[in-house]
Amino acid sequence: MTHEKLTSSQMDCTETISNTAHIWKVAMMSFSECFTLDVFKRTGKLLSFREILEELIFNPGYRVVVYYRLSCYLKNVKYFKRLCRMMSDLIIVRLQRVPGVEFRTCFEIGAGLNVYHPHDIVIGAAVRIGENVTICNGVTLGARTLRDQDVIKNKYERYPIIGNNVTIFSGAKVLGPIKIGDNSIIGANSVVNSSFPANSVIAGNPARLIRTIK
Repeated sequence: MTHEKLTSSQMDCTETISNTAHIWKVAMMSFSECFTLDVFKRTGKLLSFREILEELIFNPGYRVVVYYRLSCYLKNVKYFKRLCRMMSDLIIVRLQRVPGVEFRTCFEIGAGLNVYHPHDIVIGAAVRIGENVTICNGVTLGARTLRDQDVIKNKYERYPIIGNNVTIFSGAKVLGPIKIGDNSIIGANSVVNSSFPANSVIAGNPARLIRTIK
C-alpha cells in the first residue's frame, strides 16, 4: 500500500485544511462550557439551565458530546491530575460500553460537534475533526489497515482529517491518510479512501464526487 498521488483539487483541499490548523485544539474550556460550547458554536444560542437538563435527559447525541467535553476538561485540570486523568479515561470507557461510541482520537474535536443517533461510532486514535461537524450512527473514521501492516508508521499520518462544517451520514467509513474539505457531505454507507476538496458531495463504495455545492 502506498500514498496516493493527489489531484489538483485534492491539493486545494490539503491547503485549505492546513490553513485552519488551529481548529484541532479547543481552547481551555470552563466546566460550564462543556454543556454549552457545541450548541452555542452551531446556533449562537446559549442554553439555560432548564434547557441543559432537558437535553441531557432526552437527547442522547447531546449527552455523548457533553461526556466527551467533560473528558477533555478533566484532562486539562491543573490539580489532582492523576485522579482527573483517571476520571477522564473512565468517561471514555463508559461511552464505549453505553451507547457504544469510541472517541479514541488524541486531538480535541473542534467546537460545534453534533452527533445523531450515537451508536456504533468509532473515531480513531489520530483523527482530526474540525468545527461544526455532524456525525451520524455507524460512522467509522480510522486507518486503512493494522498498524504493523501499514507502510505509514507515523500514527499521526495514518488517519483522516475532517474539515469544518462536514456532515457524515449513517454507516459511512472514512479511512486512511486522506483529507475531507470544508462544507462537504458524505452519503450514507459510503467508503471514502481518497481526499476530496471543499464543498463536495461524496457517495458510493468506493466514494466518488457526486457534485460540488455552489
